[in-house]
Amino acid sequence: MSTFTKVLVVLLSLSCIFLSGATVSYVAKSNDAVKENEQLNNDIKNIKAQSNIDARAANEKRIADALEIKKLQTEKVALENENQNMMIDLKNAQRAAIKWEDRSLSWEGVVIGFEQTISDMQKSLISTRDLLAKEQKKSIKASNDLNDITIALDEHIVMLESLKAEKKRLLEQKAMLEKQVDALASGKKIPAVTPVTQVPDMATPAETNSYSNAIQGLVTEVAPNLVSLSIGTADGVSTGMKFHVTRGDRFICDLLVTDVDVDKAAAIIELKNASPKIGDTASTEL
Repeated sequence: MSTFTKVLVVLLSLSCIFLSGATVSYVAKSNDAVKENEQLNNDIKNIKAQSNIDARAANEKRIADALEIKKLQTEKVALENENQNMMIDLKNAQRAAIKWEDRSLSWEGVVIGFEQTISDMQKSLISTRDLLAKEQKKSIKASNDLNDITIALDEHIVMLESLKAEKKRLLEQKAMLEKQVDALASGKKIPAVTPVTQVPDMATPAETNSYSNAIQGLVTEVAPNLVSLSIGTADGVSTGMKFHVTRGDRFICDLLVTDVDVDKAAAIIELKNASPKIGDTASTEL
């Protein structure tokens, strides 16, 4: 074998070895590239799947946001309408307030005038009540005086009737005595003297008025128009009697007795200056 051939064989061997190494290296790199490509494909698939999920979520969120925006827009329109209505109501209320304020000022003047009138009327009423109380006291005193005068007059009338009867009896006795004198002068029998008019042993006094002696008691119960007293028939109280109720020196009212028991009486209020109270004095004299 020649040297050239040997060299060529060596070169071919070296070439085969190099190609074998290159082929092994290429195959190894190719396998790595395939694995890397598969990994990239898997990553792409995962990214696409996640992208689809994110896209669906984003779409759903967009739809939800659109619905929320629509809802908010509807609420905004409703609020704007409500606000507009409230503004209209506010203006109406302001106009009404101005109107009622004017009326209030007008009525305030009327009320002030009315209060002044009421105050004047109250003063006049108090004055009238005081005057009425004084006149009532005068009237009651005059009534009591009239009762006393009536009693005295009745007594004088009884005495006058007694004197008239005595005068008539004396005239009759005088006539009888004259007849006796005439009979004595003519010698006739003297007639017996029989007086025609009988004179009572004593004059009949006038009926004593139950009011001549004062009867006094206390108010024990008070109803709207009915009053109970602490005195009754045992104290000389009878139906129809009138009592005057006082509180200190102040005249309160008059009472007319309608029902009487042994130790208590019921009466209705007649002339009322003030409302009676438990403990007020009730008397037949003022």
